[in-house]
This record gives sequence, C-alpha cells and structure tokens, in this order.
Amino acid sequence: MNKVKIISLLVFMTCAWVVRAEQKPKSDRVYMFGVSASFTDSVVYITDLQVVDTAYFLPKSGYLAERTLYSSQLQLFLEEQCGQTNQTSAVFYHRKRKKLERIYLSVKKKYAKDKAVVVQPLGTDRFRFQSEMYNTGQMVKE
Repeated sequence: MNKVKIISLLVFMTCAWVVRAEQKPKSDRVYMFGVSASFTDSVVYITDLQVVDTAYFLPKSGYLAERTLYSSQLQLFLEEQCGQTNQTSAVFYHRKRKKLERIYLSVKKKYAKDKAVVVQPLGTDRFRFQSEMYNTGQMVKE
C-alpha cells in the first residue's frame, strides 16, 4: 500500500510540475524608468518614471519577460532621435510605484554627485516605453 501512495504522489508531483512549466507569462501593470550612459561621453540620459499597463512576467521567477527589449527601445530612441551611439541602456522596474521611486531617486542622486556627469532627463513627451506583447514565445510590439 505504501508503494502505491508513493508512486501516485510522484505521478501527481510530476504532472503539477509539467503544467506549471508550460504556463505562459502573465500580464500585469509595471512601473519603470530607463538610464542610458556612454563610456565615451559625460551625458547620462534618464527617463521619467512611467507606467506600462501590459507587461509580462515570468510565472516562476516573477521577472519581467524580455527585459532587454525595453532597454533596446531606449537605446534605439537615443541612436535615432538624438544621434547618440555606443550607449549602454538599463531599465529598472517594479510592480509597486513607491519602491521604484526610491530606486529612481537613488540613481538620480548617484549621478548628480558626480560633477563630471551631465544628467539629461527624457520626459514622457519625448520618450515613452511601449508595451511588448507576448506572442507564441516571441515578444513583439503592439
């Protein structure tokens, strides 16, 4: 009888693991901002805190799916609109606005301390992150 219980428990756990592994990312609202800097230039670009209504999170880890696409949006904007090449862009995000505001102020303060760096704000009137839509394993712009 114990063998039957153990085998049925193993089968149940395996099925639950397979179902969970096949889950697609879930959509949720996220707050984010971006920072872009170059090692050859003293200007650092920082976006406003923005809301992206439809962002996808990986079910197991809770990480933002395809985070690199959001930083690529900022990098492409700076290359095309501002003529800035060799930029390194990063995106900070959180589901809670208050927590991201603390990170935002910390990043701005860090760059403001360095007198050799010029912080160039990018308002939402100039740059806005666009939602990425999950589609059969690949992220595409809406």
